[in-house]
Amino acid sequence: MNHTARRPSDLCSARRLLAGAFALLLATVLPARADFFEDIYDGLFGPSEEEAAPAHPDMPTAEGAATTASGSDAEHEPYSQTLSDARLADILESQEALFAEMEQDSARRGELEYARRLRAIGTEYDSFLLDNPDYVYGYLLYGKFLRRAGDNKRANDAFMRANMLDPNIAVAKQQIGNYLTEEGEYGLALPYYLAAIDLEPEVPVYRYELGELLSRYRSNFIASGKFDTATLDRNLLEAFHDASQMDPANRDYHIRYAEAFFEVDNPDWQDALNQWTILSKGITDPLQLDLVHLQQARVLIQMGRTDEARKILATIERPSLQEARQKLEAEVASATARAKP
Repeated sequence: MNHTARRPSDLCSARRLLAGAFALLLATVLPARADFFEDIYDGLFGPSEEEAAPAHPDMPTAEGAATTASGSDAEHEPYSQTLSDARLADILESQEALFAEMEQDSARRGELEYARRLRAIGTEYDSFLLDNPDYVYGYLLYGKFLRRAGDNKRANDAFMRANMLDPNIAVAKQQIGNYLTEEGEYGLALPYYLAAIDLEPEVPVYRYELGELLSRYRSNFIASGKFDTATLDRNLLEAFHDASQMDPANRDYHIRYAEAFFEVDNPDWQDALNQWTILSKGITDPLQLDLVHLQQARVLIQMGRTDEARKILATIERPSLQEARQKLEAEVASATARAKP
């Protein structure tokens, strides 16, 4: 690769490419639902965040990405290093081309040729960072590359290095938190998510991931004594609520908030019903609407409004949803029997 003879237009293109790459660092995949709907829910409510990330309203612009990547430390300003930007953009172009090819040819993804080319790109990153050992932005992109390549441990090492060089990068803390969560280190993950929120309180995905951490390890946090049940449940709901309010167009955030009421002790069932009712008004797809109606019925059962729940369940005729419908109808019958004198 030729990294020395660059026209101004080439450097501008490199900057735009790097800005877009930094935006993708915020991408995360929404997990499958953990209740009896999990087999029918997954993927029914539109693309994952990772697929939608380039259009995310909270992603940094080309100008903002540089500031976000480097915090207030001008020494780490990525766009002040134009030749390094261009070199890094070359690596990024190669990596994106390879990943695109692998996605189109998924049956051959595990072949040695792809592994060789992934290693070659990794070597390019290693060489770049050897020449630019304090270039924070390079470590962030290297970490993202390693995550996509499936080398999560080394990816976390790269994000940790970026965090050491500049402790004011929210996305580095987010990625470290993600890794620790996956490794079951929930107690260590928590302060990284909180720090990311403190650094960039306007980014909803950090709130969402905090909610997922508290949800996934709810019993562990309570058993450890770090939270009492009421405090944890309040923070769990607040995290999902805040994410949904900060990104009103993201339906997944609203669904996850509404689902969270089923996970906590002593929820406000009227609030839960309101959330599912609001969701139902924005859905035109019949299958998605049936799924929301099932959830409304679940809430109504908890509220003791069994007649209303029964009427909603009677409208669910899709064969794939009959098992869920029958389970809820059994709960209606049980609740009705308990209510009789």
